Amino acid sequence: MEVVSTHIHGDTAQIYVTMRDLTGGRVDAATDLFDSYSLHIPFDSAANCTQAAFDEKTNTAAFLITISTMNGKDIAPGKSKVTFSVREFLSRKVTEENIPIPLDLTSAVKAEDTYVLNSGYGIKYTVVGYSSVNGREPDSYTVLIPGDPICSAGEGMDITGIGYINDELHIQVMTRDKLTLDTHGDLRLTDAGGNNVFYDSISFAEDMNTGERTDYQEFIFDVSPDEIANYKLLGDYYSNRMNTKGNWKVTFPLTTGGEK
Repeated sequence: MEVVSTHIHGDTAQIYVTMRDLTGGRVDAATDLFDSYSLHIPFDSAANCTQAAFDEKTNTAAFLITISTMNGKDIAPGKSKVTFSVREFLSRKVTEENIPIPLDLTSAVKAEDTYVLNSGYGIKYTVVGYSSVNGREPDSYTVLIPGDPICSAGEGMDITGIGYINDELHIQVMTRDKLTLDTHGDLRLTDAGGNNVFYDSISFAEDMNTGERTDYQEFIFDVSPDEIANYKLLGDYYSNRMNTKGNWKVTFPLTTGGEK
């Protein structure tokens, strides 16, 4: 990992850092630092880091770090040093979209085993995220009790439940590699005209603070059993095939004019 340039524009500094694999092909065009990077900055600031480019000939990925002061004051060149560190990165990204999911939607019946989620810690299932088009709050979700995999929605991602709760269709997805390979996805019901059904979703985790954590996402569709035969289930799948761990760190002064 190398800092190749720094430049200051008033209250904002831009830094280009490159990462290159000297022994293999673990760095590629889709290299993702997976929120594992950290910046130690000796003044109040806002900062972010994004991939900016990839050189196929040298297998080198470039990342742009942008730092801005919180008070709007200019950054004095050469007065501050920044430490940038990375714990791990993902590569060999896999993207599969509009996948037909081999799940018999007409098999869905009223769910017998359900669980009422509560936000907070120290409980069986911990809410980690939600989205709602109906104004539903996270502590108002009743979900399916996770069961054995019914069918696959992609490597490391399985359907573990389908059923009706309060006349709404629930489809549950289990992800095993979310914290290591960022495996995740999306489900949608599509009618004969190609129109998608809006849904609510709730994400929760079992064994949240252990090495055995399992993630679930439940999709909730307002479609009745009488109508469900008119829809098909499609999915999008995203993951990575490689997680490389390390402890890369570099400290550098904030300068201007593109000096290395």
